[in-house]
Amino acid sequence: MEDPAKTAKLWSTLVRKIWDDPSLKDQLKADPHKFLKENGLTISESQVVEIHENSPKTLHLILPEKPKRELSDEILAHIVAGTGN
Repeated sequence: MEDPAKTAKLWSTLVRKIWDDPSLKDQLKADPHKFLKENGLTISESQVVEIHENSPKTLHLILPEKPKRELSDEILAHIVAGTGN
């Protein structure tokens, strides 16, 4: 996978596109690897992609994989929050 900060930034852009065009959500759910690749985010075919959607009654919290190197609290906050500069 690409740099986590770059991936988070791209993902946030894709979320905005999906919010603006709900039909994209169906494409993402139908074939996540294809949708992500077509939108600039290539995920290994051997990696399972699970799509979870928050709702008023359900909150999904993602525990990121521990990085191989030490990260500052600021960088970690961007990764966890899905933001980046």
